[in-house]
Amino acid sequence: MKRTILLIFLCLFAALPLCRYTYLDLSAMQNQPIRITLRGEIRQPQQLQCPAWTTLQELLEQVELTDQADLSVFSPLQILHDNDVITIPKKTVPARISINTATLEQLCTLPGIGEATARRIIEYRQSQGLFQRVEELMNVPGIKEKKWQKLCDLICL
Repeated sequence: MKRTILLIFLCLFAALPLCRYTYLDLSAMQNQPIRITLRGEIRQPQQLQCPAWTTLQELLEQVELTDQADLSVFSPLQILHDNDVITIPKKTVPARISINTATLEQLCTLPGIGEATARRIIEYRQSQGLFQRVEELMNVPGIKEKKWQKLCDLICL
């Protein structure tokens, strides 16, 4: 057993001069700029050169975003790497729910509207007819000004 280990060690030692070594200068690599491609909701898609260890926040300070840019999907402290491609998405507007045609399940997705309140909305429109104005929703028992304020941007006729 000892002979086998000794033989393997001698073979490796003899092959050592045949191996090529590559030395990396990490300090020089840290100073090399990185290239980042930006596209999506910015005024002008572009490729930028930045120092190594640049964060997304630092990069975004160099460009002009559109009004529809949605940065909520990113961490501003994200460290960028060479050849990263950053696509800034567009804000999406949630679809409004029609109080005249919504099902019980759809009404229950609204904040503060449980099954009982959703049933009252449906009963109200069946007995009184379709809503003519969204403010009429406050005529439904259980929906007052405070709850109305939470719903007004999420509903339509």
